[in-house]
Amino acid sequence: MSEASPVVNSGVAMLRCAVCGANTSRCIGVATGMPLMRCLSCGHDFAWMFEGAVALETHYGEHYSGFREDAVFANKIRTIIDSSLLPLLPAGASVLDVGCGNGEFLAAAAERGCRTYGLDFSEAAAQMCRGRGLAAQSGDFLTFDFADRAPFDLVTFWDVCEHLPNPVDFLTRAFSLIKPGGHVVVKVPLVTTKTVDLVCRVPRLAGALLSTPSHLHFFRKPGLLRLLERAGFGGFIWLPNEPLRGAGQTGGLKKKVTRGIRTALQSLAGDGSLLVAARRPL
Repeated sequence: MSEASPVVNSGVAMLRCAVCGANTSRCIGVATGMPLMRCLSCGHDFAWMFEGAVALETHYGEHYSGFREDAVFANKIRTIIDSSLLPLLPAGASVLDVGCGNGEFLAAAAERGCRTYGLDFSEAAAQMCRGRGLAAQSGDFLTFDFADRAPFDLVTFWDVCEHLPNPVDFLTRAFSLIKPGGHVVVKVPLVTTKTVDLVCRVPRLAGALLSTPSHLHFFRKPGLLRLLERAGFGGFIWLPNEPLRGAGQTGGLKKKVTRGIRTALQSLAGDGSLLVAARRPL
């Protein structure tokens, strides 16, 4: 049975929670046409991509916003590498970036002497990276043959796990590709229960506040920690909780006002980012 398979308990259809694995998730609302679920065991919230829902790949063509140049991310990612990641790594560390996008992280790590490789299921992303002189391919991370590139000192997931129906599968695969004593870095949006509860009351806000249907999981710190522990990781180092990406500036007045309202609501709710480094035990 898959992590997201429905089960029946006392006549009520429920889903297995992708974070803790319990069969206790119940529907609490609707988000962009998808059932919005809450695990009664661990509190994790997620949108159920039921059979027949639009495939994730349709959201990530060459015009996906995650592929755009972002000076804020470019600067912050270099600061994070210098202050927090390089101290964890040996000289000339081997680094795999899963969901490499336009290659900004790969480029920053390569500038600092790391041996980098990128993988993205979007061929448009892989082409962008190769156009920058970076080694990158497209494919399914769960089945991709890394041949003589593995094992890695570091595997990174920048804004990836929130998109995955079963993120524990990806983190478990990452564990198998990381050297003993090596690290994984995961960055996801922080979405508080206040935001999810607001969307349950006002479903039309789901796209703006939850980024559904492309985002499926709405993480808080305990849930992300539980997920990494299930994959075998420990030695957690929580990095600064702040937005790493710049806000979009395109669009007319209406779009800019909408962005301003969304930002204000998320700020009031305490939304932000979660960024953690975790270690594969020796």
